[in-house]
Amino acid sequence: MEIYVGNLTPTMTAMELKKHFSVYSMVKSVHIITDHHTRQSKCFGYVIMERRKDIAKTVEMFHRTEFKKQLLIVKKARSRDEREGSPW
Repeated sequence: MEIYVGNLTPTMTAMELKKHFSVYSMVKSVHIITDHHTRQSKCFGYVIMERRKDIAKTVEMFHRTEFKKQLLIVKKARSRDEREGSPW
């Protein structure tokens, strides 16, 4: 299960984000989304926690907290189907 993390700084690294979230619980992996052509950060990413039961508490703990002078947007990630809406 993934956690969506938005409003990251453009220079944020996956390692910094992993370290930040590891304060609460074990992080399995982190992926910061980048532009396909420029390779620049799109200022959001996903954190995958080791234990499913930690997700709700992690979202509650980190949503709207300041990290590197930015207020993080943290919520449970939605599946691709949920994000794309209904077809034409």
